[in-house]
Amino acid sequence: MIQRNRKKSSSKSGELIVSENHMKVTPDLFENALITGIHNRVGRLMKITLTDNAMSMISVREEGKLLKVRLSRIFALADNDVMSDLSDFISGRARSLPVKVRSFIDTQPVFRRRRERQAVKIIAAGAHYNLRIIARRLNKYYFDNRLNVRLTWGRRGRRARFRRSRSIQYGSYDYSLDLIRIHPALDSPRVPIEFVECVVYHEMLHKKLGVVKTINGRRRLHPPEFKKLEREYEGFEKAMDWEKKNFNKLLKDI
Repeated sequence: MIQRNRKKSSSKSGELIVSENHMKVTPDLFENALITGIHNRVGRLMKITLTDNAMSMISVREEGKLLKVRLSRIFALADNDVMSDLSDFISGRARSLPVKVRSFIDTQPVFRRRRERQAVKIIAAGAHYNLRIIARRLNKYYFDNRLNVRLTWGRRGRRARFRRSRSIQYGSYDYSLDLIRIHPALDSPRVPIEFVECVVYHEMLHKKLGVVKTINGRRRLHPPEFKKLEREYEGFEKAMDWEKKNFNKLLKDI
């Protein structure tokens, strides 16, 4: 977007600022170049939001035909090779975060300082389940010990006075941090080991398979291959049956 006015513009806008007489080299200019470059390389209907989040550098979510992308502003400093690989990951052409992108993130002084201050606290040993032990067993029997996995229990948030959510995100795999988080509500004697293992196994599959791109260019987090492998977990049916019977009870624990 080109905006012609004399008002100051926030660097958060990501817009190109043009004065009446000449183009000003501002943070907005570099951010606009980042947004334009990603748009041109990916070639999809997109909404790109630039953030100052040093812990989650890249987030991609599909909503129908719209691809919603959240990127750290630090990528405005990236060279063409990094931008090309970053675009491949966003579009789904790369199934996991490319090495050049990860290296770029790790070598940014600002990111390193923020990451040190906001370092993720890894808590694998819960009150009832040790995620490290669970992942070690799954890694041995289903992945031939080929996955190097970092796991942590998530933080317990404040319990809302009026709960509106009717869903639970049992786990997640953060590609930028290479970290699996498991919902703390599962660290309970009321939750069977098969269900906890099933959730951990699910997130380990995300690490192994990455994001799959379909023939029409759409990104799929759970393609047929993923669903087939997911059912190979020996306790899958038991875990799914337990969830159906106990989902409402789990909601009360969050």
